[in-house]
Amino acid sequence: MATTGEPGLSAGCGSHTVGLVTTGGNFLASTARNRIKGERIRLAGLACVVLLFAWATVIASASSAQAATAYVANQFDDNVTPIATATNAPGTPIPVGFGPVAIAITPNGATAYVANQSDNSVTPIATATNAPGTPIPVGDAPAAIAITPNGATAYVANFTGDSVTPIATATNAPGTPIPVGNGPSAIAITPEPASPTAGPSASPSQEDPKCKKLRKKLKRQKRGLAAAATDKKRSQIEANIKDTKRRLKKLGCT
Repeated sequence: MATTGEPGLSAGCGSHTVGLVTTGGNFLASTARNRIKGERIRLAGLACVVLLFAWATVIASASSAQAATAYVANQFDDNVTPIATATNAPGTPIPVGFGPVAIAITPNGATAYVANQSDNSVTPIATATNAPGTPIPVGDAPAAIAITPNGATAYVANFTGDSVTPIATATNAPGTPIPVGNGPSAIAITPEPASPTAGPSASPSQEDPKCKKLRKKLKRQKRGLAAAATDKKRSQIEANIKDTKRRLKKLGCT
């Protein structure tokens, strides 16, 4: 069957393409069908755009979530170089104080603290923007820095100051220097202690049923002892209490 000179219609999404041509046998009917198909193609094209945009958004979000940065202290350039670890590409150097020699980052990754040994200060850097903040005064020649596991305090070892300066990270306010030995050059902080694990008898719901039963019996016996009217009755209850305690001990009830 011969075709007319009408141009074909097509729409694509990735590798999927839809094409249309009109035939000479029924031009009007074909034109109507072509309009309907053309509308379907237009809608399919819009759907492709939406899907591609959503996919690009997911990829961008995933890349952002996985992004990490290394910070390098350049002692003789008085700056810090950020490096995108995903690509190993260095970023624009961040100006800090004189002679940066040590860096510590808060557990939440929000702030990097840079110890500037030559001007007795610490520069906070907002890692979201890599913008340096106001330098924080510390002791003489800060050489090392560490941050508590909860991120609340940074401790700075002052090499020639023979002290350690605590910094409240919420306000970046330095505290009173802590005297230490001569030339502190390193500092480390222990992790937070683990929560104590409860043993089998730590709570009534976990206690041995036999222990619970004997404890209740012991309480009744002690009440009975307090109310005993005669010595004979008191002696008998005391013997029973002694036996109950012996049984509790034998079962390992604490």
